[in-house]
Amino acid sequence: MAEGSKRPAVEEDHSLEAMWVTQANIARQLETLTTEFFRFFAEIKTEIRSLRTNRTLQAAGRPVPRATTPTQRPFHGRRARTANPVFSDSDDDTEWQQPFEASESADEDRANYYEQPRRHLIPPRQQGEFRIKLDIPFFDGRLHIEDYLDWERSVEAFFDYMEIAPEKQVKYVACRLKGGAGAWWMQLLQARRREGKGNVTSWYRMKRLLRGHFLPTDFEQMLYLQYQHCAQNNRSVSEYTEEFYRLSARNNLSESEVQLVARYIGGLRESIQDKLEMNSVWTLSQAVNYALKAEMQINRHIKSSSTRRYNPEQSNEGNIPHHVSGIKQTAPSPSGAGILGA
Repeated sequence: MAEGSKRPAVEEDHSLEAMWVTQANIARQLETLTTEFFRFFAEIKTEIRSLRTNRTLQAAGRPVPRATTPTQRPFHGRRARTANPVFSDSDDDTEWQQPFEASESADEDRANYYEQPRRHLIPPRQQGEFRIKLDIPFFDGRLHIEDYLDWERSVEAFFDYMEIAPEKQVKYVACRLKGGAGAWWMQLLQARRREGKGNVTSWYRMKRLLRGHFLPTDFEQMLYLQYQHCAQNNRSVSEYTEEFYRLSARNNLSESEVQLVARYIGGLRESIQDKLEMNSVWTLSQAVNYALKAEMQINRHIKSSSTRRYNPEQSNEGNIPHHVSGIKQTAPSPSGAGILGA
């Protein structure tokens, strides 16, 4: 009975011994791999330095020395310690503890074979590469056709420039809805969950839902009517041209250049149209240029005529003759009686 009770204890001692031996072997292998890694890193760093030196010497026209590969010296005495990283609060300032060899030779103690860089190497930025801080503007749900279309265009420009993945576009837009628009979007998602419908996952579908709620159903007809009835009336040519360009871009009718010119001239005042009919106009830029010049000429004539109206004596001074035929000019009598007093 005593021999049977001692066997499990002996087997347990053997198993513990085997575990310690295995752990010691793993530690030695890990230490060897660490030493090889730092040796390889030191060779790479030396090679990079030699390449930089060669490039500098070539630029200066000096002879380039042959590159040498550093070799690790054998150590005598205690086993070398591996380098351990020491992390600071900054991500860029990562320092390394240098391995220390306790040997009998003072030269080997001073040698530093595994010198590590203090900072990470940052790849140089390519010339001309830059980034613009861009974001989606907020949308509060105002029911104005052109304001909404401008917001929608800015959203698509943001997706195009920032290269946003299609599966993330809906989340980006949802974060920029506020006020009535944000409340409507949350209510819509809750209604879709109650009805058992899936989430809105594409910007195309979300855009259709936004247009159906915040735009009139006939907004395209309303924009076309504004474009159709666009006229100068009492405005300046610059103001009329600005509205014409804006409505033309909104409708996007794919009209030819001749059709655009005819539409633009038809909205001008008749006095300006009469002056443009004296020239051959083939492009919209020519029509705008002629209209501006005609407006300046008309305003100049109006200003000169109003000046003559306010100063009639100066304008008619040279037209009155000194002697009118059949009429005798007499000087007034000293008594002041004149003709009636005679």
